[in-house]
Amino acid sequence: GDDHRQLQRLRAGPVAAWGVLATEQLGQLASRYRVTPPGGEPEDHSLSIALLRLLQLLLSSWPASLPPARCSLLPPLGALLSGALQTFQQRLLCDAASLGEEGADSDGSSLGLEALVSHVFDVLAAMASSSRHHKLLLPALPQLLHGAIAF
Repeated sequence: GDDHRQLQRLRAGPVAAWGVLATEQLGQLASRYRVTPPGGEPEDHSLSIALLRLLQLLLSSWPASLPPARCSLLPPLGALLSGALQTFQQRLLCDAASLGEEGADSDGSSLGLEALVSHVFDVLAAMASSSRHHKLLLPALPQLLHGAIAF
């Protein structure tokens, strides 16, 4: 009764707003993703990883808060995956030793390229398990498979 109404209000209001905001911000970050040369500063993808964690949580726990029409998740996820793949390939060509250079947060969790890719795949897995979003992955499966094999 009352709990159900409360959940409906949250789903239609603040939770939905967070989902749309996270998707838009991730899209902006993905559009500015730059392939980083090896040997530079350790990578810090902390904001992208935090947004990916939020989207994974929303997809797993509140899938109705992310209506597929309002939250276009695949383009930013694809752009992040593509940029990460280009960075990874460039590093393989230049120097295999530079593959391990990643930043870390205060808990010691990685904030680098491997963590970013791992979280992108976590969000894709959450989409695949969602009854509302799994159909969105079908057209992108061949490209996702190639990206997964590359890593």
